[in-house]
Amino acid sequence: MYGPLYAPPYDDADVTLIVDRQNLPTSNINEIINKVANIRKYCISYPILRMLNIVASGKGGNEKPFIMRTVPDEPIFILSRVDRVSIIFHLRFDEPTDRAIARIVVQELTEANRVVNNAPVCSWSEREPPLELKGIPNIPIPNQDPFSIGYLTFSIFPNSCKTDNQKEIIAGQFSLFRNYLLYHIKAGKAYLHARMRNRCDSLQRVLNRAIPEDPFAEKEKKLASGKTFVRK
Repeated sequence: MYGPLYAPPYDDADVTLIVDRQNLPTSNINEIINKVANIRKYCISYPILRMLNIVASGKGGNEKPFIMRTVPDEPIFILSRVDRVSIIFHLRFDEPTDRAIARIVVQELTEANRVVNNAPVCSWSEREPPLELKGIPNIPIPNQDPFSIGYLTFSIFPNSCKTDNQKEIIAGQFSLFRNYLLYHIKAGKAYLHARMRNRCDSLQRVLNRAIPEDPFAEKEKKLASGKTFVRK
């Protein structure tokens, strides 16, 4: 994909790209920018795209499960079946607030799946690993990890990815799913904090208005013209 842009990694990097600013082609400069900006998406989406091509060719079910770790404690399982590709996300968050909001988001995804036509089948397993992972050793068990909230499974059928463009879109979207989920968690927390701050401000204004006046304080007297009356 990257051709002459790709170079041997150096300085403990995983991937190195070299862009010659003096000889940039003007015809496909936008394509080069897009490739450089989406290198992480392309690297992560390739295993998903490969499984989609295998199932589309009718050879699904013979491939070994592919386990990918974009986060150390959250493996992503990519499995090919005869009639589908299953992408299983193990979701784990350290913050209790993040876990609570993530549960709400994934439950809404499974509910929305019932009413959205042609969407990938989505299922949620909170206590035990899905049956698709049976036989895979050393998989995380949600019941044994207080920071784990469970497994989210997406099943993609061949009729949803008939063209190469559809396959690339599906693979790219699922490769960024955890970023999508994390974005909604942070956005939800920011929204709740903003609502709480506004509520506290309004309650503080009510309390300020409710402070009674001192009955013994000397009141200011004004003339009919609006000037302050000063007793001499």
